[in-house]
Amino acid sequence: MNNYHHRLIPDDKQPALIFLMLLASLAAGFFIAAFFASLAAFPFIGEAKEAAEIMINPSPDKWWPIMVMQLTSAFTLFILTPYLFIKYILKTETNFLFKKQDKFAIAIGATVIATICFMMVNTVLIEWNSQLVLPEFLNSVENYIRNKEDSLAELTLFLTKFEGVDQFLFTLIVIAAVPAIGEEFLFRGILQTAMEKYLRNPHAAIILTAIIFSAFHFQFYGFLPRMALGVLFGYLFYYSGNLIYPMIAHFINNGLTVTMIYLFNINQTEINIENQEPPSIMYVLIFLVIGILFMFTYYRLFQKKKLYNG
Repeated sequence: MNNYHHRLIPDDKQPALIFLMLLASLAAGFFIAAFFASLAAFPFIGEAKEAAEIMINPSPDKWWPIMVMQLTSAFTLFILTPYLFIKYILKTETNFLFKKQDKFAIAIGATVIATICFMMVNTVLIEWNSQLVLPEFLNSVENYIRNKEDSLAELTLFLTKFEGVDQFLFTLIVIAAVPAIGEEFLFRGILQTAMEKYLRNPHAAIILTAIIFSAFHFQFYGFLPRMALGVLFGYLFYYSGNLIYPMIAHFINNGLTVTMIYLFNINQTEINIENQEPPSIMYVLIFLVIGILFMFTYYRLFQKKKLYNG
C-alpha cells in the first residue's frame, strides 16, 4: 500500500543484518533501562540495591517508586533505544512516519470505533486462550507458565490499586501512553517495515510481527488476543503509512482497561473488567461487523489517496 519501508530501511543494509543489529540494540537497551530505572527510584528508596527487591515484593508504600521504575525502563527500552537505532545505525529519519494528513479526524474516528469493536470481539479470544490446557506430558511446562503469569497478574493488580486521581493519571502514562508510543515505534515502525522489505509480502510481515509482538510479552495465556491486536495495529499502519493511528489504537486498548479498573475501584461502575464474562455471541458478531465496516472505511480513505500521498 505505502512504501514507507523504502525510506526507513536503507537499500544498502540487508534486512537480516538489521534484525541482528536491532536485537543487539535491544539487549543493550535492556541493561541500560534497568540501570536508569534504579537511578530513577533512588530518591524514593534511598538505596539502589532495593530496586529489584521492591519489584519482587511490592508493598503499598512502594507504589510510586515501582511506577517510576516502570516508566523509566519502558521509555528507555521502547522509545529511546529504537530512536537511537534509527538515527545512528540506520541513519535515517522518522518524521515521515508521522506525516500530517488531510481529514485526520475521520481516520482517527474510524480507528477509535474499530479498535473498541475489536476489543469486544477479542474478549472471546481472551476467554478461550485463558482456558487452554497443554498436553499431559507438558504439565511441568504448564505449571511454570501459570506460576509466572500469576506473578505478573499479582503485580498488575498491585499497580492498578489506585489511591487517587494522581495515581490513575500516572498509570495511564505508564501503562497506556508510553507502551502505545514505544511498542508501536519498535514493532510496527521498525520491525514490520523491515519484515515487509525482507519478505516482500506485507500481510506475512504484519502477521509475523504480531506473533513476535505477542511473544515479547511472555504471557502464553494471553498470546492469541494480543496477537490479534497486533494484526489490527499492523494493518492500521500498513494502510496509512502513519504510526499515529496504531499508537492511538494501542492507547485506547490499554487506556480503556485502566480507566474501567479505576472506575470500578472508586465504585463508579459495577463492571469489573478483570472478571467480566464475554458478551453473547450475538453481540460479538454485531461488534465484529461494525469493526469490519469501520476498518473498510479506514482502508478506503487511504486507498483513494485522500489522506496519504505515498
